[in-house]
This record gives sequence, structure tokens and C-alpha cells, in this order.
Amino acid sequence: MIQGYYDRGDRERRIRILQRMLRAVTDASLEENGQYDGATRSAVQQFQRSRGFPTTGITDRITWEELSRLYAENQTSPVGIR
Repeated sequence: MIQGYYDRGDRERRIRILQRMLRAVTDASLEENGQYDGATRSAVQQFQRSRGFPTTGITDRITWEELSRLYAENQTSPVGIR
């Protein structure tokens, strides 16, 4: 699990994981570049909005946990979810 919060400007391997999950669960066409850039922030906001979460663009614990849950379901389902 991501420890703490991630926001624009952050870079690391976990951001690539976040980007991969966003691509699988949403319609986002993100580059997995490991940077919490504007495109990643927008995709997080889109996801938060779709789940009824506060639309901050910051990957907080509740956002990460819901995204992780949906990603895991998507990986075991023969038809992807969007």
C-alpha cells in the first residue's frame, strides 16, 4: 500500500503502479512514466469523481484502497471494468 499521500511532482516506482492501475480501471491513457504529473492527477480526479470521493487529485488512502480493490477485480475478471 502507498504510505502517505501522492500529489503532483512526486516520482517513484509506486507512481508507475498507480498509473498502471488507473489505466486498467478507467479510460485514462496514461504513460507509465513514474511521475505524478498533470495527466496522472487528472486521472486520479476522474476516478475520485466516479466513486463519489472528494475530488482532490491527491492519491490518499481511501483512493488507493478503492483503486487497488477494483484493479484486483479487473485482473481476475474475463471482462475488464471501466
